[in-house]
Amino acid sequence: HKARIIDLYLSGHVYADIIKRSRHSAHSVKRYVSGFGRLLLLVSKGISDIHELSRLLCQSESLTREYLTLFEKHKKGDKWPKVYLELIEQLSVLYPSKKKVAVARRGRRHEA
Repeated sequence: HKARIIDLYLSGHVYADIIKRSRHSAHSVKRYVSGFGRLLLLVSKGISDIHELSRLLCQSESLTREYLTLFEKHKKGDKWPKVYLELIEQLSVLYPSKKKVAVARRGRRHEA
């Protein structure tokens, strides 16, 4: 059911329509979309191994395969559709890249 909800989202359906069609709560639908978005973030960083993706996303390999199938289905050749880019942009705010922190000689920390 999660993959079906993501497919509706990627096909351009609005949350209200997805909630009505799937009979899932708004919270659940948003959680599923966020989970797919986290997969997009990892794929954009070059991670493609299903086992590794599943481990990082704390989800089953079966669901990860379903999400990757949807990823390929909605991708336009080598270009990512606008919905992928918008989702990555939204999630980048929630999951910012961590800056590397170096330790100076005297034990003080500073950003590298």
